[in-house]
Amino acid sequence: MNEPEDLGQVTGSMDPQDQNQAGGAFTDTGARHDEPDARLTNLEDGTSFSIAVDAQASAFVATKDGVEFGAVPFADKNGRVTLLATSILPDYRGQGLATELTRRVLDSIRAEGKSATVRCPVFRSFIERNPEYAAMVDIPGTGRDGRDDA
Repeated sequence: MNEPEDLGQVTGSMDPQDQNQAGGAFTDTGARHDEPDARLTNLEDGTSFSIAVDAQASAFVATKDGVEFGAVPFADKNGRVTLLATSILPDYRGQGLATELTRRVLDSIRAEGKSATVRCPVFRSFIERNPEYAAMVDIPGTGRDGRDDA
């Protein structure tokens, strides 16, 4: 079994249909490697967590104290990463973890020189509150990508 690609420490609910649609591979290998912008994330309250890319599962996975508490399944095709959903275990919600996970996923995609298609409402809300990410994404149904809704 391949180990997730370590993207560092970071922290919705996922529709099982979306989870099953996740395909592709964000990275070319299942090997672990550090991303300089996504190591350990400390939130304002001192909470820290890590994120990693699990290429086999096609998901960004968030871990805190040895517990995988969150995931963002994705599909990667031709340099465009489609973000399908954000899932956080109930005991980890309401702590700002989904917001920081969202930020780190987008930062990682940007660092790879890729763009994103957002199908997840958590990411949509985040981008509305953080317009500095708007140029790297398109959101189907909003007309922001210059195409009809796909």
